[in-house]
Amino acid sequence: MLSAAKLIKSYGIDFVDISFDDYDENAKEILKEAKLNVACMHNNFDFTKSLKEISDELSKAYRMVDTASELKLKNILVVPGFVRGDTDYNTARENIAAALNLLCEYAEKKQVDIMLEDFDGDFAPYHTTEELLWLLDRVKSAKIAFDTGNFRYSDEDELEALNKLIDKVVYLHLKDRSDVKNPSEPQKTISGEDMYACPVGGGYIRIETVLKKLLNSGYRGDVVIEHFGAYDQLLFAQKSAEYLKKLIKR
Repeated sequence: MLSAAKLIKSYGIDFVDISFDDYDENAKEILKEAKLNVACMHNNFDFTKSLKEISDELSKAYRMVDTASELKLKNILVVPGFVRGDTDYNTARENIAAALNLLCEYAEKKQVDIMLEDFDGDFAPYHTTEELLWLLDRVKSAKIAFDTGNFRYSDEDELEALNKLIDKVVYLHLKDRSDVKNPSEPQKTISGEDMYACPVGGGYIRIETVLKKLLNSGYRGDVVIEHFGAYDQLLFAQKSAEYLKKLIKR
C-alpha cells in the first residue's frame, strides 16, 4: 500500500478521499509517509430505519464528523442507505431525510458540510437527479458531491443533471465511462447498456464541459479523479492525472 501511495504522489496527486472505516492508524502512517493529505471522507450508513433503530449508525456518523472537523475538512460524503428486500421505498427515504437533518445540524456546529451523491445503483433512493432534488428539498443544508459518471447509470445526461444541481455542488468527482470493451468489469445501466471504467478523458463523459461550467459558476472546490471498477487503479490514476494537467494548461 505504501508503494502505491507513493506512486500516486508521484503522479502529481496531493490529496485523496478515504472511507471513515478505513481511516485507521495504518492508513494514517501510509498517508504521512507518502506525503498525501485527506481531501474528503466518505462512508456507508443505513439510515433507512426509524431514528430509534439507527442510534448506533448516527453515533458513528457523528464520530465521522468529529474526525473531519479535527482534520479541518470542509465536507464529508454520506451514503445514507439502500432499499433492498421488503424495505418500503417511501418510508426508507423519509427516514433517510430525518436522519440527515439531525446529522447536518450536528455537522453545522463543526463547520462541516454533509454531501450526497448520485449513487449508481437502483437500490439507492438517490440515484437519479429527481431523487436527489427530493432529498435536498427536505434536507436544506445538505450539499452535492457531483459524480460526472454516475448519472449515466440511470440513463441521465450529466450536463442536464448539473444544470439542476449546480447551486448545491461543493465537491466534484471526475469519473469517465466508455462503451469500448476493456478488462474492467462492465456495469450495466438501467436500460441494460454496458459501461466500462476508463481514465478521465478517455470516455464519453463531457469532462471538460462540466469543469468549465462549474468554474464559470464560481465553483472553487476540490476536483477528484475516481476510477471505480478499473482493472488497474494506478494506471488509470496516472493517465487521468496526465489528462488533467494538459487540460489545465489549455
